[in-house]
Amino acid sequence: MDVARWYPTAIQLGDGTVRVFGGTTTTGSNAVTVDAYDPATNTLTTLPTTANKGLSTYPRARLTTTGLVVVTDRTPTFFFHPATSTWTSGPKPNLGARGVRDMSVLLPGLTKIMEIGGALSTGTTNTAEILDLSASTLSWQFTSPMNFGRIWANAVLLADGTVMVIGGGSGPGNYQAPIRTPEIYDPVAATWAEMAAQTAARMYHSTALLLPDGRVLSAGQSSGTLQQTGEIFSPPYLFAGARPTITAAPSSVTYNQQFSITTPDFASITRVALIKAGSVTHSNNFDQRYVDLAFQSDGTSGLNATSPPDFNHAPPGWYMLFILNSGVPSVASWVQVG
Repeated sequence: MDVARWYPTAIQLGDGTVRVFGGTTTTGSNAVTVDAYDPATNTLTTLPTTANKGLSTYPRARLTTTGLVVVTDRTPTFFFHPATSTWTSGPKPNLGARGVRDMSVLLPGLTKIMEIGGALSTGTTNTAEILDLSASTLSWQFTSPMNFGRIWANAVLLADGTVMVIGGGSGPGNYQAPIRTPEIYDPVAATWAEMAAQTAARMYHSTALLLPDGRVLSAGQSSGTLQQTGEIFSPPYLFAGARPTITAAPSSVTYNQQFSITTPDFASITRVALIKAGSVTHSNNFDQRYVDLAFQSDGTSGLNATSPPDFNHAPPGWYMLFILNSGVPSVASWVQVG
């Protein structure tokens, strides 16, 4: 890279290349340059100085469906333009910068980004706010607050499109006042519901990821006797009825391609979605993405689904393919997109 970086964010663009933003240097100052990695040629290139911006550690960055990269945990919101290696400014979050200890998630539909919790000058917050990128005038809007204020928690997109917030604590330190009760946010109803409590504290350096069977693995933390353990959570949808099954699906698809999913439950399927394999650290999941697919029953043995329209909707890589019957998901089938 151009400089040695501590805690940068790496984000994949639609063309498969990677941009490396932020972090701090060995002297503790902000790294301001942006590096581009091309996996096809295995080369790193430093972008022109127009791309320079000090974003501190682990900026929350998301690829939008227009191909821009939006950074949402700083104030104001910043948009990076890969085609020109330049930045523009967007609206200010209502609570300003939430810091490196908040959570950020791109909601299903791919136009709304939610910032959750974090640490403000007044202390840990339970608030959440959403930026709708499809609105004619961009502005951050509060949604319902969590039941608990949290720092160092993890946000996980579940198989039904809801968002689970798990772990964290109310601070002010990295390991103080752990919150063992997870919550699930319903983006349609804009409500939070408390879930069964965890055994261990899952705070600083903990991780959480969606598993292909629809459960959630929550693991680690860098302090305490249970830091080498993991716990597996079964969401409510696993107790809501019989699960549909995928008996056959392609191992790879291109963009805007019709493909077949064989399932005996074809007549009752209400949703088909791809969820990108995540990579998570420090409350920041770099690649988490829920992509709904258009589909219809073929009337005999399965579904005819259409893959994402382009690589900005679904950057190339491995995704979990779920089919759902009124919110109850199948076990996922792995599909390589692009």
